[in-house]
Amino acid sequence: MKSILGLLPDYTYVDIMLKDPRHENPSLTCGLYEIDDETTYQLKEAILVIRYAHFKTIKTWIEHCKVFLSVANHHWLVKEQDRIESRFAEELQKLGIDEENQKSMLNTIM
Repeated sequence: MKSILGLLPDYTYVDIMLKDPRHENPSLTCGLYEIDDETTYQLKEAILVIRYAHFKTIKTWIEHCKVFLSVANHHWLVKEQDRIESRFAEELQKLGIDEENQKSMLNTIM
């Protein structure tokens, strides 16, 4: 596999072209590399936003189960939640994804 596009059924010809030495073209390879790079970046953003939404669901669930947990376990879970949430916030900030962008991405994905 030389290109992410080759994984998509509509673009299988791209993979065939890249494997055939008759179609060797540095410009084509460079263009596909740029497309693959952008696609990978967009996938990273989407996966991070989905994981963060899932984390928020788990956080809510833990808060609802507070009465069933021991105080020590609940405090430990809250501490871990804070640590994980700060890591998510840091990654989202690095990528420049604010809360409004997260909502629009989730609406697009779902």
